[in-house]
Amino acid sequence: NYIKIANFADFYAKYTLNKTNLNIIFDLLQIFTRDMMIALTGKKDIIYSSESEFKLIKLANGLSVDGLANIVEIITEEKKRLSLGANQDGVIYDFLLKFLEVRIKCKKQLV
Repeated sequence: NYIKIANFADFYAKYTLNKTNLNIIFDLLQIFTRDMMIALTGKKDIIYSSESEFKLIKLANGLSVDGLANIVEIITEEKKRLSLGANQDGVIYDFLLKFLEVRIKCKKQLV
């Protein structure tokens, strides 16, 4: 199931994540984020996950296609940093901050 980003810090605190596990989580987040982008564009025939188009749109929760594309880029950057030996806690912290920044920008555009 998709981990809500607001619960990501709690999830991280409860489980010891190694580099491999964090990469898997980033991979899953990337797939779901991509699927949310596809759902928002209405091209449900190329969605990878088993979630319905409606659920994916609901998960997007006010994010735009551009905002979701930014999140995919952020995940890619953080995975690269992790592969280059960056501190795992720092990678998670940076990801969360950048993710929240994208969410705030998207929410402001809706107003």
